[in-house]
Amino acid sequence: MSHSNFHSTTTFTLNDSTRLVRRLCKHWAHKLTTEYNEEESKVDFGDGKVALFYPQERSLTIKLTTPTESELETIQSVIDRHIERMIPEDEKIDIQWQSSL
Repeated sequence: MSHSNFHSTTTFTLNDSTRLVRRLCKHWAHKLTTEYNEEESKVDFGDGKVALFYPQERSLTIKLTTPTESELETIQSVIDRHIERMIPEDEKIDIQWQSSL
C-alpha cells in the first residue's frame, strides 16, 4: 500500500527574505544538501524531507514535504528555530504553518 507525503506551507512578512534564505542554505550546507538561488532554494533534510524556500520582496514562502506527520512537525520546528535565530532582533515575524495532504 503506497503512502502519500505530508505537506505544509507558510508565508510571512519579512524584510530581507533573500538574505535569510541564503544564510539558512549556507548554514545547513555543512550537514545537508542545499540548492540556493534567489527565486527558489531547496534544503533536503534526508529521507524524503524537503523544504522549498521562495523569497519575495517583503515576504517568504516555505513549502515543506515529509513522509510522516510527526516529521512534518519536527522539521517545521527546526525551520522556525533557525529563522528566529537568524533574523534581526528588532524584526517580528509570525510563522503559521498550514498543513495539507
